[in-house]
Amino acid sequence: MNEPVKVRVGDSIQTEIEVRGHRMLADEPPEKGGTDEGPAPGELFLGSLAACTAMTLRMYANLKEWPLTGVDIEIEQERVKEDDRDFPRITMKLTLHGDLDEKQAERMKYIARRCPVHRTVTESPEVVHVFE
Repeated sequence: MNEPVKVRVGDSIQTEIEVRGHRMLADEPPEKGGTDEGPAPGELFLGSLAACTAMTLRMYANLKEWPLTGVDIEIEQERVKEDDRDFPRITMKLTLHGDLDEKQAERMKYIARRCPVHRTVTESPEVVHVFE
């Protein structure tokens, strides 16, 4: 099992995040009551999804010994209203660098959707809250 991610917030919105000895901050911009000392939680989420996708592609290319020299990802989220639904839509623009042939590039498009964070989001995870 993975080590838990620990999060602590005090009397301001700024939040400390710690995992495996790494520390980082989450915050909100001033217009949302924060001090903008770190990315907002939604930005951290998008960064996690994009980083996981890039790392998964890199590891797969390494395993297959394919000529992938880099991956660039731009990711954003917007609210979409269609019919009677209102939902978030995440758009991820991927650029693969290297001399991949058409078959390799197609396989990489499939693998991009198989990263663990992507699968967690699309497989409807159960979130259990335990209050102490």
